[in-house]
Amino acid sequence: MTARLPIRPRIENHEDIAAYLQRCATANNLTFIELTGTRRHAQVWETPSSSQLEAAAFQTETTVERLREAALTTAFAAAKPARTMTGRRYSGVPAKCPECEVDTVAARLAMTVLCPRCNVLLADQHDPHPLQPPTVLSDVQTEVLQTVARARRSRPARERLARLESLMKAQEWALWRNWPALLPGEATEWRERVMSFTANHAEPGQILPARPPALTAELMALTWQPSATPSETSRHLDNVAYMSETWAPPKTGELPAEAQQRAADELRRLANLHGLRFSHIPTTIRHQGDSIVLPRHLQTTRAAQAIAMAAVVHSLSTGATMTAARVVERQGHKTTDRVLRLATRMIRNRHMWTHFAAHASVLHSEGLLDLERLRGELRSLTAVPRSALTALPPQCLAVTRPTEIAAAWVWLDATQGRLAGGPYPAMSERAIRRFDRLLNPEGRLTLREWWQERTEQIADQPSTEPRGQRRERSTG
Repeated sequence: MTARLPIRPRIENHEDIAAYLQRCATANNLTFIELTGTRRHAQVWETPSSSQLEAAAFQTETTVERLREAALTTAFAAAKPARTMTGRRYSGVPAKCPECEVDTVAARLAMTVLCPRCNVLLADQHDPHPLQPPTVLSDVQTEVLQTVARARRSRPARERLARLESLMKAQEWALWRNWPALLPGEATEWRERVMSFTANHAEPGQILPARPPALTAELMALTWQPSATPSETSRHLDNVAYMSETWAPPKTGELPAEAQQRAADELRRLANLHGLRFSHIPTTIRHQGDSIVLPRHLQTTRAAQAIAMAAVVHSLSTGATMTAARVVERQGHKTTDRVLRLATRMIRNRHMWTHFAAHASVLHSEGLLDLERLRGELRSLTAVPRSALTALPPQCLAVTRPTEIAAAWVWLDATQGRLAGGPYPAMSERAIRRFDRLLNPEGRLTLREWWQERTEQIADQPSTEPRGQRRERSTG
């Protein structure tokens, strides 16, 4: 429709152009498509063309300049819609202000959580009646949007936004399990409300729906100050990695000091009496029920735990100190500086020894294997022969590159570790998880018997239980 509208509402301050045109269409008993020829939530309204602006200006008797100001790429020229945090929040269900009920152009931006007109928290279908957010959020929101506005011409502003995004992404996984301290002006009820959403949707491996403004607000308020400098960001990410751990040893009712002493005694007993050695420690820590490839948010902490545990066991069994870096060198794989820093802290933290003792007991009960030797023997395994796959379910053989995926699966199953250092360190984690889900118990047993036959029996294995009879780890 190109005619001038009989009823022409006035565009509100901060109102989104598509929201304004929707009001105009409704006032004139038209659909949005009848008025504009496009859908209400089409992305073209983030960057409308000159012809679209001119047509809308004629229909509504509003200037082209005023309508252009109501588009995302004009109002927030430095925002990058493709980026996770600063980009668009929704395409179909925008957040609204519960007071003025105006669909603002800012609401298209994922980092906008407060209404620019009313300074109150936006609401959406996931959280239609949000509680009062922390008082500190107002200042944080102002500073974030100022940084977005400067980002086009300021490299430090762009770098800070990137750091903020990485912090928010990491903090989101850690927040629902282990609370950091409440923020200034933050009520316990608010935190519980936000956490209830996260706990329901942020389970490992599950795809999150669009974040409600309340969750984004919480993440921004927690991570804005740590994003100020690279060093502060790195320290915060180290702490967040600790928070991401969801497993803890069973509680015994002992005082912390008593529990730590008992753990140290247990590790010494396993080392001295049962021969627990460095070579028996995997390159990542898994617990009953963990998938064969750990979720991303756990990989850093669990790898650090394995490195620290290997260093502690080596010290207790030989009396010689081993650094985290030396552990990684001896295990034959690469790792990040963050993993090394966390591992070094864990070596010195006697509380972590309670974790090591619990895992060491599980390793002993399942039968100690010379994993260091297995890593050496299987590192050159680039593909499993097709003859070894004949007993696998047909779905496993139908995947892309089944012999190579099977080799990566064998590496993980045999070494009880992670992809780093294996024959396919860059193999898709999703592909391995899918392959593992498609395997039936017989298929797992077939592959396990194949690699056991391929490798030599561990000569100094203290367990008298045959390796083929060891309790199967959960891989699903």
